[in-house]
Amino acid sequence: MSDELVYPTVGLILEIHAQIVEEGDNTEPGVCSKKPITSAVHYISEGYFGEVQKQSTTKLCT
Repeated sequence: MSDELVYPTVGLILEIHAQIVEEGDNTEPGVCSKKPITSAVHYISEGYFGEVQKQSTTKLCT
């Protein structure tokens, strides 16, 4: 298994959100803006002020 991190895309996050909305009874559909999601994805994948996470500290998926 590769140690390279693969980050989610904005599209994948929106798909996961849509699935949660579909399965949840009290979840509001849609998002107000994709801008915060884009910013968060950019922050974790590209880093901020030269700080980029080099390896995963927690295994999230198999």
